[in-house]
Amino acid sequence: MSTQPKVSVCMLAYNHEKYVRQAVESVLMQKVDFPYEIVIGEDCSTDQTAEILRDLAKKNPDVIRLRCNKKNLGMQKNGLMTLNECCCEYIACLEADDYWTDDLKLQKQIDFLESHPEYSACFHNGKIVAISGEVIREQYRPSPHAKTVCGFGDLARRNFVLTASIIYRRSMVLPLPEWIRLHPVGDWPMHLIASLRGPIRYLPEVMSAYRMGGTFSSQNSFARVKIVDEGYSVMINNFDLEQSNILKKARRWNRRKTGCDFYRRGYQAILMHDGRLAASYLREAFRWYPALLGRFLRDKDLFHNMKTIFFFRSNNREVNR
Repeated sequence: MSTQPKVSVCMLAYNHEKYVRQAVESVLMQKVDFPYEIVIGEDCSTDQTAEILRDLAKKNPDVIRLRCNKKNLGMQKNGLMTLNECCCEYIACLEADDYWTDDLKLQKQIDFLESHPEYSACFHNGKIVAISGEVIREQYRPSPHAKTVCGFGDLARRNFVLTASIIYRRSMVLPLPEWIRLHPVGDWPMHLIASLRGPIRYLPEVMSAYRMGGTFSSQNSFARVKIVDEGYSVMINNFDLEQSNILKKARRWNRRKTGCDFYRRGYQAILMHDGRLAASYLREAFRWYPALLGRFLRDKDLFHNMKTIFFFRSNNREVNR
């Protein structure tokens, strides 16, 4: 076996004391016929994350390269610094609150990429777990008909790649453009950049766990869709004209879908006589898909129910004074 690492596992850590040991140990358990390294950017945590990582690095000095920032840099800057320190032929990603579940994950993905040099990256299925570790969904992509070869157009519509599942060819994703610092979700434009240099393969096996409750997933639904839309704006302004047009079309589709999703939730809230919740959802529905306002006004029963809810709420306020 060569002593030169073939894979850099890029890990970002910030206030992950409850999960970081599990994340690192899920990498250390990998059974491979090649050496790898774990490159960790610890972003000046306020809990015991740095101490846990120093202990792990001390026990595994040939595998773990740990950088502890003296001040908090933020996810984007820390992420780019850590990525740039990954010098191997392949780069795997793993957030410090997620973990790998298959001890042959690295071997399987590298075997695929080694035998298919035309691919820029590959990713796999994963399960979704709660903060407690309880399984929420056994499969992130449960459909047996999920597309196995993905390109720019597929990823423009939605970021369906779990961070813990992706492995890139370093030469097909780095160096990253400066504008990526402006993007609120750093891995999505990376997938798109890689897809321009070669197709991305999906492997249906479940080999990692994504923990709900991280920086993005802990946001409420209103905040998440705003972040995604902001991401579209950054990418549309920085990709070439052909890709920007694809992204514009995808953003229109996403805005319509978002509006319809919120409209459906607002409708359900009306049926439950929850006027406050209904108003919140409908306001967002009309924001993202303004054509729905006309539909709402034409739906006499729905509009009447909404007015009735607010009429009784107003009367109740007057009675309680």
